[in-house]
Amino acid sequence: MKQFAIGFNGTNKINDFLYEAEKRKNLIHDIFTECPGIDTFMTICNDQKHENYKTNCINFLEESKNSDLRITILCNDIDYYIKYTNNELQEIIEKISNAIEKYNLYGMATTNFTIAKTIKKRYPELEIVTSCNLPYYNLNHYKQWYDEGFNYINPPRDAARNIPFLKVLKENGFKIRLLINETCSITCTNYSTCGCNYSKRNCLNNNEILKRCYVLPRWLNILDEYVDIYKLNTRSRKYISSIFHPIDIYASRKDCKLSELFIDPANKNIYDVNTSVIPDSLLYCDKFHCDECKICNQLYEEYPIFNRPFRPDLYMYEKSKKGLK
Repeated sequence: MKQFAIGFNGTNKINDFLYEAEKRKNLIHDIFTECPGIDTFMTICNDQKHENYKTNCINFLEESKNSDLRITILCNDIDYYIKYTNNELQEIIEKISNAIEKYNLYGMATTNFTIAKTIKKRYPELEIVTSCNLPYYNLNHYKQWYDEGFNYINPPRDAARNIPFLKVLKENGFKIRLLINETCSITCTNYSTCGCNYSKRNCLNNNEILKRCYVLPRWLNILDEYVDIYKLNTRSRKYISSIFHPIDIYASRKDCKLSELFIDPANKNIYDVNTSVIPDSLLYCDKFHCDECKICNQLYEEYPIFNRPFRPDLYMYEKSKKGLK
């Protein structure tokens, strides 16, 4: 059974989170969270969802450091277009080093090659993986990482159903950590101008839910050949149940309600359609023959709910405008 990496969601119910994680520790490879003192876009966003988010993340690191759970910190550039000065970079590296030593950390995910090299020299046993926010779609893009001994990579967040790409990476000696319940569009037109992936969140307004990047539980049986660890997007979840329930669903590899994979329980009615209606051919779809295929159009007609935008806030706003309950 392949294991899963999950994100700590910043809740103040840390004991409840750890209790659920311990129950599933045979399924959990590691739990990733913020590095103290280093703000990411998720840090800023989640401050609005969980009161005292930053403090809760630090408390989580403190509470988990003596457990059997493996903890990974995230050290992503908040904006790829801003280059750190040497002093700023050194300050970040020292904060990461302090966290590694203080909290007995297992690993680190980063977009910054210099940070990765420096930390690896200091802590050679630390598992370092590239971040899914690193927009590399070509084997050659990873060459400098591989040459420095970093063969553990997380392809971009919209690569989950790009089997040819995963196959090439695997055949060239990379270990793959794959995000499987993302909802970005595979053919997102904003990706090239999206510095840190967060700006393209506007594309969630489109109605192409069937072309987005989530992977169905039964498709893991196919992806197992290429993937070493499956990663779940859970840091932005409000409820603890919506973090651990998807693990159980994916581990079962059975069909489920589409909403169970990536939506908080309060909004589960949005995509309350069983994944059994989604054909396996969509896993292999290259998105270049839509005019000939028409499968998505047929499903949109049969299940109009698929045409709803993903964003719960936008969905509820539309309902309120129409006076719907």
